[in-house]
Amino acid sequence: MWMGGAVPLGYDVVGRQLVVNAAEAEQVRKLFQLYAKLKAVDDLVAKAAELGIRSKLRSVGGKQEGGIPLSRGSLYRILANPVYVGEIPHKEIRHKGQHDGIVEPALFNAVQEILESNRRKKRGAVSAAVPAPLAGLVWSEEGQRLTSTHTSGRRRYRYYAHSKLRIPAGELEQLVIDALRDRFSSLGKLATLLPRLDLLSAELGNKAATLAQQLFKPTPQQLRQAMLDLVQRVTVGSASTIIDIKLAPLGLGGQAELIVPAALGRSRAKLSLVVPGQFKAEPDAALIGIVAQARSWVDALTSGAAPTLVALAEAHAVTPAYIRRYLGAGFLAPDLVCRIVEGRQPRALTAAKLADLLPLPSSWSEQRSIFAKLN
Repeated sequence: MWMGGAVPLGYDVVGRQLVVNAAEAEQVRKLFQLYAKLKAVDDLVAKAAELGIRSKLRSVGGKQEGGIPLSRGSLYRILANPVYVGEIPHKEIRHKGQHDGIVEPALFNAVQEILESNRRKKRGAVSAAVPAPLAGLVWSEEGQRLTSTHTSGRRRYRYYAHSKLRIPAGELEQLVIDALRDRFSSLGKLATLLPRLDLLSAELGNKAATLAQQLFKPTPQQLRQAMLDLVQRVTVGSASTIIDIKLAPLGLGGQAELIVPAALGRSRAKLSLVVPGQFKAEPDAALIGIVAQARSWVDALTSGAAPTLVALAEAHAVTPAYIRRYLGAGFLAPDLVCRIVEGRQPRALTAAKLADLLPLPSSWSEQRSIFAKLN
């Protein structure tokens, strides 16, 4: 019985039964015969249009719809539909129908084999023509290059691997894409990549926004090219993943380092991601206070408001040794300060831990590396 839905070309519905429409049935048989000969849907689209074979006319709400040239999608649905051999598909199972078939089973099966063969060729051509997005760009922290590889079998799993390490390709690729899109999404985040803040401008922000937009639903070819243009190297470590970003697409020289809190799991065989938002932001008042005070000390010393460190200590009723101990917190990278203020600092970073880490390196990238290892 016909349970509803769009009636396939070649049939009409009478009393919930599919009844053969002789004129349309002849067109359907012609389509199967032509595809068995041409073996290409694009060629069949052109031939069907030439022969005047069109989609089924149907009445919807008192209006006539259909009767238009057959598209590639329409033809694929026709050629794969078991209704034409007298069967009804339901949940991937084909049941014997109460209607007559209009295509010989031998012809129908031959067409299915051609369709499947073409699908396999297409999948193979895409994978062969387009390398993995990060092929040749992924390294371990020990300095070993990871190669792009995959498993064989009914399902294909891709990895970046060397002799002792195997990382799921999809996870690593999505990590890099998300990190780039996020960092290019605003001027504030873009600033953390620049060697100098005076390079920041609206024009630079527009270039970054364009790059970020190109990473939304790209084709495999576009994604591979974007990775080659933007990424110098991806280093997967035990504590974090470091993305070395090329600044040339932004019209700048050199490169920047982006550290992402994504580390290898205990087995060192899978990438375990620390996803932003997995834990509640918890601003640490003591930690924020240390950073704020240290920044105010730096401002006072550099502006001349406090001529000497001793004078600064006297003004704040502390010892010079106390200021020396915490002054380095005033030189934290801007993005690290933002994380502390917003409560997104590494969970292991407390006021006491920061005191132990001081003085930190002057290099912001080295500071980020140290923070990443605290996650």
